[in-house]
Amino acid sequence: MTLIRVPRQRLGAGWKPERHSTPAILEGAQALVPAQLTLEWLAQKFAAERVPVRIGSQDPVSMPLGRAIAAIRRGPRIFLRSQGSTLHYVADWRIQRVPRLCRHIRKPFFTNRDGLAALPPSVRPEFLWVYIGGPGTGSPLHQDVLATHAWMLLIEGCKRWVLYPPDVFDPEEAKHHDVFSPEGAAADNRQGRRPWIGDLRAGDLMFVPSLWWHQVRNLSLTFAITGNFAHATNAVRVIEECARTGREWMIPHLVGN
Repeated sequence: MTLIRVPRQRLGAGWKPERHSTPAILEGAQALVPAQLTLEWLAQKFAAERVPVRIGSQDPVSMPLGRAIAAIRRGPRIFLRSQGSTLHYVADWRIQRVPRLCRHIRKPFFTNRDGLAALPPSVRPEFLWVYIGGPGTGSPLHQDVLATHAWMLLIEGCKRWVLYPPDVFDPEEAKHHDVFSPEGAAADNRQGRRPWIGDLRAGDLMFVPSLWWHQVRNLSLTFAITGNFAHATNAVRVIEECARTGREWMIPHLVGN
């Protein structure tokens, strides 16, 4: 299935993604960041900032952002599977720890009633990240933390998104499923799964509803900002996940919101 694309005009008419149960791509969201916020600007202003970098399938290592971006730019312009073990990917860089960068970013309007904002600052989850990667890098199939809704603003490049409804995978099966591989596509056909597929382009904003499975592949050099939030539409699921994962101390704040 092709992902729904929502023109900017419909957003002004009151279309609220958090009220929808399916993912969508919202167009014309580039105003959330200033025009100066480019990958080139980031490399110049925050070159010494240490960031987590995945190299192939290895565990993340810490390195200066400038060095990481240089390694990413030296990578192939198209994805070559034989080079997959050497690709660098800045992933899960928690930019709430970098106030100088955060002040340039406005979150989407539909996060204004984020239930997580009710948590005391000292214990509030850091659910704001930057991702930078070249062709072939990306994220494996997963559901987002604590059953939160998610959004991603793509500032540069193009990302292919593949999403599935919450109930189509057993968690153990999902760990080994790669929709971009021939085996993954064949498994989807056998099981009758119909993924939602779409390309996120520069200036687009992705909305991912609570518990939707998703896998992402970068089609070019990309720079993206992503965040997670709680809302009345997923509050019960978030509270259940807090209880299941030992975060009971969060529940009174969420219930009161």
